[in-house]
Amino acid sequence: MKNITLPGMILVLFLSFTIFSSFTGQINIASAATTAFIGFSGNPTSTSQLQKIIDVMKSYGLNTYRIGFTPQWEGGSQSNVATYVNYYLTHTPSNWYIIVDRNHLHPPTEAGASLARKYWSTVRSNIFSTLSTWKNNPRVIVELINEYVSSDFYSRMQTLVNEIRSAGYTNKVVFNRWYTVSWKVVNDPIGQTYQGFHAYFDSCTLSNIESSMKTAKSMGIKLLNTEIGADCKEYKYFSSSEVKTLNSFLSWSYGQGIGNLIWINYDLSNWQTYKNLGINPPP
Repeated sequence: MKNITLPGMILVLFLSFTIFSSFTGQINIASAATTAFIGFSGNPTSTSQLQKIIDVMKSYGLNTYRIGFTPQWEGGSQSNVATYVNYYLTHTPSNWYIIVDRNHLHPPTEAGASLARKYWSTVRSNIFSTLSTWKNNPRVIVELINEYVSSDFYSRMQTLVNEIRSAGYTNKVVFNRWYTVSWKVVNDPIGQTYQGFHAYFDSCTLSNIESSMKTAKSMGIKLLNTEIGADCKEYKYFSSSEVKTLNSFLSWSYGQGIGNLIWINYDLSNWQTYKNLGINPPP
């Protein structure tokens, strides 16, 4: 065998390192592309309460918090949006996400949707104010509107995505469809739009929700369910069987790369009941 000179050995080592680095980079990119968002969804009442939420998330290895605000036309205040979002961004790891939901319609009714249409300029203003404040921040995801039930849902979502991308914003966006509306693809030129469905297992069966998720995935829809829970009637009504079903769905979804955020209501008001009944969110 021919001896390798020192310069030749250096060249071999350099090429080996370059190939290994490229290979490692490809793995990292693929891993980042399939990140499953997993965490909580709710409404904090102070930064101290938000810190408690962050502490629990850290203890469970979660990575995403969806923060909701009642819209102005329903009597909500938007004065703490920047305070809470900036606190979260500066007190969490750089690979954590926050979903900002400033158009949190509730309850989900045709009357509520009609009122949102009346104040659609405010809906848009809330969205674009969030986008401009955290412009192209990869950690800040914007939820367009919560539980809008009318049949023009998808046409309105497509229009908003078009306007957001035309304005040059690259933030991820998400919206959730109502159960009376069938899945539909919303075109996004940069592929950063997510859809979801709010499932509570007092009224949804595991098989039906998993089937619905499979249908959406088969259409190429990226999935992020910004509310998921044991029982829509809140923590006082949870049963161990509902929490067991929720655990099964969370585990299955995580394996599918589907994001889920557990509804914890105000601060951590649901969490102790969940813990008592054996909640076990992945990873």
